[in-house]
Amino acid sequence: MSSSVFDKAGFVAYCKGMRRWDGFLFVFLLISFCTTQVPAENAGDLPKDIVQMKRQLKTVQGDKRAQLLSRMSDAFLGRSVKESLGYANQALELARKLNRQDLEVVALSQVGKAQCAGGEYKRAFQIFKNLLNLQEKRRDRKGIAYAMNRIGFALTDLGRYDEALANYRNALKLAREVNDTRTIASTLNEMGVTYWYKGDVDNALPEFQNAYRMFVKLGDRKNAAMAGINIGLLFHEAGMLQEAIVKYKESLRIFRDMGHREGIGTAYINLCSAYRDQHQLPEALAAAKEARQEFQVSGDKQGLADANASIGAILFLQGKRIGVEPYLEKALASYRTLGNRNGEADICGQLARLYLALGKRGKGTEYLKKSFEIYSDIKAKREAAEISRQLSHVFEEDGNYKEALHYANLFLFYGRKSRQSVDKLKVQYEKERLENQKELALQEQKIAELKAKKNRLIQFFMAIFLGVVLLILWILYRSFKAKKNANELLSTLNRRLRIQSRTDTLTGLPNRRSMLAVLDVESSRYERNQIDFALLMADIDDFKEINDTYGHAAGDEVLKTISLVFQSYVRQTDSICRWGGEEFFFLLRDTDIEGATILAEKIRKEVAGTVIAFNENELLVSVTIGVSSYRNANKDIALAISEADHAMYDGKAAGKNRVVLADSAKS
Repeated sequence: MSSSVFDKAGFVAYCKGMRRWDGFLFVFLLISFCTTQVPAENAGDLPKDIVQMKRQLKTVQGDKRAQLLSRMSDAFLGRSVKESLGYANQALELARKLNRQDLEVVALSQVGKAQCAGGEYKRAFQIFKNLLNLQEKRRDRKGIAYAMNRIGFALTDLGRYDEALANYRNALKLAREVNDTRTIASTLNEMGVTYWYKGDVDNALPEFQNAYRMFVKLGDRKNAAMAGINIGLLFHEAGMLQEAIVKYKESLRIFRDMGHREGIGTAYINLCSAYRDQHQLPEALAAAKEARQEFQVSGDKQGLADANASIGAILFLQGKRIGVEPYLEKALASYRTLGNRNGEADICGQLARLYLALGKRGKGTEYLKKSFEIYSDIKAKREAAEISRQLSHVFEEDGNYKEALHYANLFLFYGRKSRQSVDKLKVQYEKERLENQKELALQEQKIAELKAKKNRLIQFFMAIFLGVVLLILWILYRSFKAKKNANELLSTLNRRLRIQSRTDTLTGLPNRRSMLAVLDVESSRYERNQIDFALLMADIDDFKEINDTYGHAAGDEVLKTISLVFQSYVRQTDSICRWGGEEFFFLLRDTDIEGATILAEKIRKEVAGTVIAFNENELLVSVTIGVSSYRNANKDIALAISEADHAMYDGKAAGKNRVVLADSAKS
């Protein structure tokens, strides 16, 4: 894929400033360059069905032409927003000229979908409302359900989650009445997305799973792949990053086979997020740039904003803070234009962290407040809780304890609201169970009344009737038991996800997410007592060679043995985690850089002298350890981690099996 992008605005500005003959020559050269360098979607690049439809378009007229235009709009959806929207508008105009409402509803649907693909959710919302009005006039219940589904989709991306869910519920009820399986599956999937944005993972999980199963059964590869990405998001949220990456890559392969640029870009955006959380920043940046290029080609403004936001976030983590602001400002402007309040709130939070890191506390605090206001307004409980926690921390650092307490209480409030989703599910289930019991009681009373009125002449028929009733009761009981078992399975899965989100399953050590929470607490503790703490980043040398030579089982045995060695050398007050792969991270409380270096050297020697028995082999390994301290890193926890990491890589470059101090500690 070429990384160059043709800047139309820059080209126009340049041509205006040139003399006429210069501009003429420049245009000629540019056309020559584009025809040889820039890949275009000509007939050779397009699927056969699209090429065939383009040929048919030259010959058909009337209602067949309107139908063909709508089909072409759908075919280009995900490939080129501009072309998809163009064909949809032509189809709509022709349908209205022909006074064919059946063709008009199809064309309206395509216009709305193309607007959504381009991120124009306000326009799409109005288009889908027009579609709903038209379907209501036609009394098409199936069409009404679909229009409500699309209205909910647009409302979700506008941050109006409660309104979106209300439309989805109405669409789901009507779709089930008319047995529209495809709209049911689509609605379940979109409800899961909306619940996810609201921070309600407990309700999102079953919707995603049901939608995924239905799409697979329908043979709908595109939507099954999108539902797969949504399930990957749940793995991601639970800290199961490798499982999430597998899901994202599966969907990426499907979208590539289909040539669906919007899907490819979405898969890359989620891969970027997973790589970032695994601290694989180069891979994350590459994925974000791939996504940006796909969205630029397809014309997806929403996706392009997401990609710019991701690039800015990764550059910030890489310490390239000067280059962060332009990407975030572009993303913020796009989100505001599109009316995407969730995206606007996220960028405000990122800008706040940037300005706080640059020492612009006033500006950073204002952006944090703006982010919190939006998340609160759109009822995104999880995000509102996190931003209120950050605001409380900032005000505490500034000595404004009144505001710090205010946002700390809000953090508790939103955190509690997020946890209440499970309780709501239990209440809903209990209500449904009581209603079923009441219905059964009424049925039994009716049976008793019927039995009293019947005489001996119809006892035989009564016996048959009672048998049918008993069968119904048995089916209801089995249904009740199946639902109860499903709820218990869901609760068990949620518990496992919560445990796995904090623990490394192989070594039993805490994982990176758990350690980051501990580091946050420790940095706050430093502000109170000014007692320094040290960080160690340890990496097993030549670990890949062990896996390649003896197999992954040998690698797992090395990780478990070395983790036990590490644990034997730290105090109960210290913390250790598996950072990722063969990397381990230590937090040494109340320890200066000298003490940390001495301990690191002891650990290094102990590991070098440890013999690891695997099958009939005796393995010897070594570790390289980077050392940094919070105080030497200017009291910046992210910088302290980065310094320990860089020191460790310096040790690798210098020959491995050594302890290396961070540059700030050396000076």
